[in-house]
Amino acid sequence: MASETADKFTYFDFQMYVLPGAIMLTALFFMWSIAGNDLPGLLGEGGLFASVIFILAAFVLGHLVQALAHMIVEPLVKRAFWGGQFPSQISLFNGPKLLTNTERIKYIELARSTKAATNDVAQIWESSLTVGWFRCGGLDDDRSKKGLEVAQFFFNRARRALADHEAGKRIESAEAHYQFFRGSSMALLISAAMLACEAMVLPSEQFMRPGILSIEQRAWIAAIASLGAATVFAWRLRGVGQNLVRLILSNYEVISSASDRGGK
Repeated sequence: MASETADKFTYFDFQMYVLPGAIMLTALFFMWSIAGNDLPGLLGEGGLFASVIFILAAFVLGHLVQALAHMIVEPLVKRAFWGGQFPSQISLFNGPKLLTNTERIKYIELARSTKAATNDVAQIWESSLTVGWFRCGGLDDDRSKKGLEVAQFFFNRARRALADHEAGKRIESAEAHYQFFRGSSMALLISAAMLACEAMVLPSEQFMRPGILSIEQRAWIAAIASLGAATVFAWRLRGVGQNLVRLILSNYEVISSASDRGGK
C-alpha cells in the first residue's frame, strides 16, 4: 500500500501542486515576518517535521491554487493571447500564426489523411481569421465554429494516440510544465493581492524602525514584485501552451508516418 501511494506522487505532482502552493505559503510567511513576527524554523531541531508539514500544506494548497487558476488565469491568458480559445483550437488556422506555414500545412494534410477533417474544413483553416477576430465575437460564424471543433477533435485524437507511445512521458512533462506556470501565475496574483491588503490595512508608523523600510513600504514592494512575476509567468504560459500543441502534433505526425510505412 505504501509503495502504491509513493508511485502516485510523482515529480509532475510536485511541479503542478507543491511548487505553486509553496509560493503561496512563502508569501504568507513573508507577510507574517514583515509584521515583526518570528518565522517557524524549517531547519535544525524539529525542522524535518516542519518541512514535511510545509510540503504537505503546499500540496493541498496547490490544488486550490490550480482550481482558481483554471477559472481565472487560463481564461485571461486565452483571451489575451489566443482570442478566447485554446491554442489547440486555432493553431491550424492561417491567421493566428501559432505554427509555421510548413508545419500548419503538414498537419492539415495529416488531418485529411486520417479522416479527421474534410476538404471543406481544411478550407476554413486556410482563411485568414486572426486572434483579434476570434476575440471580438467571431464565434458567431458557424464556419469558424466548425473549424474550431474539428481542430480540437483532431488534437484530442493525437493526444490519445500518444498516450502509450514513448513520447507520452515528454508530453506529460510538458503538460505539467504548463500547469506549473498556470498555477504559479495564480499564486503570485493572490500573493500580490494579499500583500497589497496588508500594506493598506496595517499602520506603517507602528512598525517603523531606524534605517529600514516601514511595513507598508516593504509590503507594497513585495506586492508589485509579485504582480510583475505573475505577468512574466503568464507570458511564459503562452509559450509553453503553444509549444505543447507543437509537441503533440509533431509526434503524432511521426507515428502516423511510421504506421503508414508499416502498412505498406
